[in-house]
Amino acid sequence: MSDSTKIIKEAAEPVTVANASEASEAAGFDVRLPKDMTTSTIMVSDSSAFTINIDRAKIQALLDEAGRSDLVLPETMDGAEISMNIPASVSATFGTCPEFNADSNEFNGEYSSGMNARYTDCLVFGQIPSPVVQAPADVNMAELAQLALEFSGMSREEAAALADTVDWTSTLVVPLPRDAATYSDVSVDGVTGSLIQSDSEYAPQFALLWVKDGVVYFISGSGADASRAFDLVNALP
Repeated sequence: MSDSTKIIKEAAEPVTVANASEASEAAGFDVRLPKDMTTSTIMVSDSSAFTINIDRAKIQALLDEAGRSDLVLPETMDGAEISMNIPASVSATFGTCPEFNADSNEFNGEYSSGMNARYTDCLVFGQIPSPVVQAPADVNMAELAQLALEFSGMSREEAAALADTVDWTSTLVVPLPRDAATYSDVSVDGVTGSLIQSDSEYAPQFALLWVKDGVVYFISGSGADASRAFDLVNALP
């Protein structure tokens, strides 16, 4: 994406903790975990900060090579310096899950149809204070987020609607389903959130995303039935 990346603060290695209290102390914010649900792992990822200079030609070439020449990066992005401050985050897994990479908020390895079949009860619950992003006034970061959503498989209309609905900075830290095809507004945790689903015949996935009191929350899992995610939310303190 860029010719120049400057690390302001490098994240330390993620640490495993035993409960919400330890996670809160390590992450520096009040961590919520569902009552009467046993976690498989709880991992805390350190904060990080960096700046990048956008290389528009490089990004456009990647889009073209991926067969998405219909997605055009605005010229105002070229050479723009963007600063990102990513707070510490917490990821908890439930059920039988593949190894989870807390740095990237993704499972290690390809999340394939075979993996879906083996890990049907796996849920990942993540939470992180909203990232802080600084960019030049003429750079529309929400538009960049929309392009990323379109690249993930959403239609232009759905991507635009979602980018307008959610805090677009959350798309920087939330692992969206591959080939995300649809989204819908849902009531969750006393606020309006978004349910994003892939319609893959062989490996359907979902992600439930919402922002409350300045914290981005997400729950991801495999399969087409997202009711498990809402059950987890209903068990939150």
